[in-house]
Amino acid sequence: MPAKPEQLRVLAQVPGEFWRNSCPIMSGINIFEAARGVLGVVYMPTIVTLQEITKPDFHLLTQVRQPAVLTLLVPNAGGAQAALGHGAAALKDLLRSGRELLSARGLEAEAINHFLAPVTAFLANPEIWGGTEQSLFLFRTPDAFYSFAAPLAVEPRAIVGSHFYLKPLFPFLAEPRRYYVLAISENSTRLLRCENSQCTEVHSGDLPSSLKEALHGRDFSTSLQAHFSGASGGPGLTHHAHSGPVEEAHQNRQLYCRHIQAAIRKLLGVSGDPLILACVKEYIPLFQRVNTYANLSFEAILGNPDHLTPSELHAAAQKIANLQGQQKAKAALARYTELRHTGRSLATPPDILRAVFQGRIADVLIASDVDVWGAFDPATETVSLSPNAPRANDEELLNLIAIEASLHGGMVNSLPLAAMPAGQVATAVLRY
Repeated sequence: MPAKPEQLRVLAQVPGEFWRNSCPIMSGINIFEAARGVLGVVYMPTIVTLQEITKPDFHLLTQVRQPAVLTLLVPNAGGAQAALGHGAAALKDLLRSGRELLSARGLEAEAINHFLAPVTAFLANPEIWGGTEQSLFLFRTPDAFYSFAAPLAVEPRAIVGSHFYLKPLFPFLAEPRRYYVLAISENSTRLLRCENSQCTEVHSGDLPSSLKEALHGRDFSTSLQAHFSGASGGPGLTHHAHSGPVEEAHQNRQLYCRHIQAAIRKLLGVSGDPLILACVKEYIPLFQRVNTYANLSFEAILGNPDHLTPSELHAAAQKIANLQGQQKAKAALARYTELRHTGRSLATPPDILRAVFQGRIADVLIASDVDVWGAFDPATETVSLSPNAPRANDEELLNLIAIEASLHGGMVNSLPLAAMPAGQVATAVLRY
């Protein structure tokens, strides 16, 4: 839950003595809103939970440019094995790597101690290891420290550059961060709201709790039943003079779906968040036939949802939501393939870097599992690659391409190198 305004303190500049004397635990949640556009530090007296990074947070992180900023990737930061996976030696190795990289950038020992003090204090707090099963993404500038969690598998890494290392987060943020699961059975109807790692049931009197309630309840509009002309019997019951039991059951399920759809339309409106069905196969065409919600997923969780807990439904739905991000990457690959020989595509990091700083990139596709180190001077548009090992002031260029494309309104997707066209590490489609 976001911190209340009275719990926050914004520091535009952090004096060195502040860290050495108090070393508060920092959280990046809602820092930008509280800072009102000024990148400062928001601290909370204690850390309660780690929250996942959001798109607004991410967008503002992309705008950070300083001579030396540090990114730490800490895998699987919680669970029963936390003590084994995050022993003192492993964390010391990670911080040692950060210290060496900062030194290579020209920082003196005292400045490095100041730089790493809040990170060291954060990682030393035992509360963070029991609070999440997710990986940690820690971002440090000389005057600010941000911590976020994300359900991603990462290798422990320390990266120093003039930009934060955000490349692993691009595919994660391409996936829907909020979606709904509509679980339909004849015995119950549930609507679950899933956002980041949380999944909660949406309680509403508009949603019929079962087929029986939909057919007999008084709270549903008779206009929804008007399509059953000639119906007779009790309230909501559907009988036709020449229909048998099978046809009657089918029509009653159709009416049930209409009641559900009316409630969904009222509850979700035009939010546009994905809606994923969880039901037996027979209910899918019935609901699709009456559905008017724009973003109903083509994929569904098949089977009786009564047998699944909310957490199990969430896990199954997350796999479907992840497919949407993968489909975007495949669509980017198809666009590049279509335009490859038209003069509107690029396939080398130097060419893409020049175009992205000119704002000419419509969408870019980068390899997610390789790094390309080098230097780029925007003023002269010169690129110097480091094929063997990164030099002291090098940047990871695929990360730089992704950040600048995003800031210039381009679409960013990624695939493993094995799935990239012709083994290219980056491809791009131009706006013109």
